[in-house]
Amino acid sequence: MKIVMITNLYPPLVRGGAEVVAARMAEGLSNHLQQVVVVTTMPFASWHSFSIHQSNESGITIYRFFPLNVFYYLNIARYGYGTRFLWRILDIFNLHSLVQVARILNREKPDVVITHNLTGMGMLHPILLACMRIRHIHLVHDVQLVAPSGVIMLGKEFGASQGVYAYTGYVWLMRFIFSKVRTVISPSQFLLTFYTRYGFFRSAKKIILQNPIAQPRRFRIPNRTGHLRLLYVGSVSRAKGVALLLNALRAIPHAAAVLNIVGTVVQSQELRTIAGDDRRITFHGWVGSSAVEQMLVESDILVVPSILYDNSPTVVYEALSHGVPVLVSDLGGAQEAVQQDVNGWVFPAGDQAALSKIILDLSQDRHRVERAACGSIPSIAACTVERYTGQLLTVIQNDTP
Repeated sequence: MKIVMITNLYPPLVRGGAEVVAARMAEGLSNHLQQVVVVTTMPFASWHSFSIHQSNESGITIYRFFPLNVFYYLNIARYGYGTRFLWRILDIFNLHSLVQVARILNREKPDVVITHNLTGMGMLHPILLACMRIRHIHLVHDVQLVAPSGVIMLGKEFGASQGVYAYTGYVWLMRFIFSKVRTVISPSQFLLTFYTRYGFFRSAKKIILQNPIAQPRRFRIPNRTGHLRLLYVGSVSRAKGVALLLNALRAIPHAAAVLNIVGTVVQSQELRTIAGDDRRITFHGWVGSSAVEQMLVESDILVVPSILYDNSPTVVYEALSHGVPVLVSDLGGAQEAVQQDVNGWVFPAGDQAALSKIILDLSQDRHRVERAACGSIPSIAACTVERYTGQLLTVIQNDTP
């Protein structure tokens, strides 16, 4: 079977967990003797970037090109609101990208196309696939079909930015563009419910497949004395709950816990001001995957304090696979992976006092931490790439007219 995957980013160009999932999907399908083709983007380097560049990586055919626009998707944070607005309009109706993808599809003649995140790739591809009568499965990773940035914060669900999307017809347009999708896959029930509430995918078959986890090489090093070792991994911003976490930590005794923060600091001055001269808090910046794995196994708890409507953060499953329990907010899909006191804990999103109390309680009762560490790996034993690929192939085979 020939399977084409269309995704806005693909390793080594990575912005978050969606690209990691796309790569694992492609590799898993290829290992199951499927012919896999990936269509994705590349940064602008010269006028040749507008043309299609073909390569072969580990048996997977990859097509890359720069979709004609005012800047590349990964550079979006560098520009102001006006420029970003123009970019988003051009991105939605990116005819250059549509033509290039159509050329690739005509050349490859796939049996099925799986689309991932399309922001930065052009949003009209579902219509193209419907016109070409190609079977189409869409995998949702975040809320970008309702909020183009993929970001909706707690308490701002009906704020000004969301109002702009609603009144300019963005949500209606996305609902129309994706109305012909026959099968939609989500890693969490949360995201399916979210899109159903907004009227998406009414006639589509809806399936939940938890994201696949790579087999870890190292496992958590137990720590029954000393500070409770907390770790945060991800985009370092207020929206991700980092300010909340910093304030929660500073509200408890110094002997209770230490915190390592890994990731690019978006609101650097504000967060460093909150951290002050507290020596328990260390900002590491962004580090490679091997360094992240090492920091995971040297931690007691991964904290995901998000006040965003997150889907199903890959880092939660990565931590559990290394035997590291997780402490997550109850907003979004992360809580679906957590069994209270079995492999982690859940606290009310945005509640600093509740977060402080849980951290303090766990620092004083290490047996709870060790029990949750023992329960972490068994709790996600089924989330292997092998099993995920088998389930995905079953979905594809059942996706018949």
